[in-house]
Amino acid sequence: MKERAYGGGPGADSARAALRLALSVQLRLFAPFLPFVTEEVWSWWRDGSVHRAAWPSTDELPDGDPGVFDTVRTALAQARRAKSERRLSMRSDIPAATVRATPDALARLAAARTDFLAATHIVKLDEAPSADGDLALLTTF
Repeated sequence: MKERAYGGGPGADSARAALRLALSVQLRLFAPFLPFVTEEVWSWWRDGSVHRAAWPSTDELPDGDPGVFDTVRTALAQARRAKSERRLSMRSDIPAATVRATPDALARLAAARTDFLAATHIVKLDEAPSADGDLALLTTF
């Protein structure tokens, strides 16, 4: 996401919005434990006090399918595990990969395809529908 936020592509605004929301939530959660630090950081980009801000809630999240997060998290963990097993850097490219999953899971992954490819550095991603309920990411190095 960081790469997308620094870029000027079509997803840069949404990446920056997600990072702003994440920072806002983290500051409000840490405020009781780190009152001076969180107040200072809050003042850099927000008016008022972090200690008077509402406690974070799920209502702040954009509408969408919550299953997208779980599907992408599962695929991302498999990509990272494949790199770890080969003792590769997390920034190294995966030349090709195939994701096998149910059509519903493939649709959820497609909703976050750009972010997933950027996070995993997969050059070419193929999809293969599967009747089995488990998502499997098969990598080729």
